Amino acid sequence: MITEKERLAAILEHNNSGRPLCFCPGGMMNMIVTELMQQAGAEWPQAHTDAKAMSRLAAASYETGCFENIGVPFCMTVEAEAMGAKVTLGTKQFEPHIERYVIDSVSQWRQLPCADFHTGRGKVALEALIELKKKYPHVPIVGNLTGPISTAASLMEPTVFYKELRKKKEDAHNFLRFVTKQLISFANLQIEAGADVISISDPSGTGEILGPDLF
Repeated sequence: MITEKERLAAILEHNNSGRPLCFCPGGMMNMIVTELMQQAGAEWPQAHTDAKAMSRLAAASYETGCFENIGVPFCMTVEAEAMGAKVTLGTKQFEPHIERYVIDSVSQWRQLPCADFHTGRGKVALEALIELKKKYPHVPIVGNLTGPISTAASLMEPTVFYKELRKKKEDAHNFLRFVTKQLISFANLQIEAGADVISISDPSGTGEILGPDLF
């Protein structure tokens, strides 16, 4: 019998997979509802900062037959927090969100610290991936990454950021190069920890928001 991981590989390689895969990556598109929290014995916001709770809660969506993959983390603020943004972890009802930005202009990008994903919630996500990979070797384990535009818009006021993409092009590009470098490092660490797939969510980088030229 084909495993979920084999089915996903077949789909990605455009081979016969037998049927579609019921897939929910995590991150922006997370699969956690209150009933799952109750069944797993792990809840937000604890599961955002505890690797065992995170892995247990993520696995619950697979164990209960909701989806055919497992994905962590459950939000889009891990990367921005690692670069200095102040984050509130939310409650059982809503996800973490940015509470305070780090810089006021793209010109200040050099003030940003290099992200250390071996500490904080980055470390929690990596430890959860390691645990999930060991326990569910036949299930697609998905690591999640916030895209560069959305991460940049979490480090400074988004409306100012969008304006400065046009007004301060060189600094904006340098800012995005720096952010992207941090994101790539996190993606590589997630792969090393056991992620089979990296899902990138960049809802702040759509054509509707940026306009066709910048997009």
